[in-house]
Amino acid sequence: MADVGWVESRLMAYRRRYGLGATVALVTVVGSMSSLLVCSLVYVFVGFPHGAVDLLVGLGLPVFVPLVTAPPSLALVLRAEQRSDDLLAQVTYLVSHDPLTEVLNRRGFFAAMSEVGPGWRVVVGDVDDFKSVNDLLGHATGDAVLQGVARQLGDLLGPGGVVARFGGDEFVAAVPRDAARQLPARFQVLIPEEGQGQRHEVTCSLGFADIEHEETVESALARADLALYATKRSKSVGELA
Repeated sequence: MADVGWVESRLMAYRRRYGLGATVALVTVVGSMSSLLVCSLVYVFVGFPHGAVDLLVGLGLPVFVPLVTAPPSLALVLRAEQRSDDLLAQVTYLVSHDPLTEVLNRRGFFAAMSEVGPGWRVVVGDVDDFKSVNDLLGHATGDAVLQGVARQLGDLLGPGGVVARFGGDEFVAAVPRDAARQLPARFQVLIPEEGQGQRHEVTCSLGFADIEHEETVESALARADLALYATKRSKSVGELA
């Protein structure tokens, strides 16, 4: 997984460099081979052209056939190119997003944060006593809790926020400090129990840190992680950080 980004960048570089040339070459080869095939069949059954008119027809076929075969050949190449673009986009999405919550994963988060620095606030959070959710309510409900946390954290951060799930019930987020809303140190997530009307309530604790001058994102996350432990020692819900 560590080399996926390098492979993607090299693939895109090769495609930009050789894509047009490969398309022209393929169309040319297909058209020329089609021309030779048709002309050969004509010459076999009709005979090699003699006289001015037959010679003109014979020489015109190699030019006419590529003109007829080139458009469908080019269309085929362009469809293949579009399919390749679609597949590359799918691969890029899959390697950078968490399949359960559809937010970024660890790799996607650090890629999104590669150009940011001071002026951003990072957030670290997890579900309080998440193991008991899985043990008492089942893993399907646990998955629903994680999906609810991802949605609610995104809503709390607003449109400028970046949300990621690093694994398990560990979530990480970031938002520009000037666009940051006041976030609660702990918020509630209500999940309906499957097949019943009862709703189960869990809480998610958060820790915050502002990225300082010349500080890395990883260092700020470590400080936010320490703040998360402080939140977990408190019992408040909805208190603003």
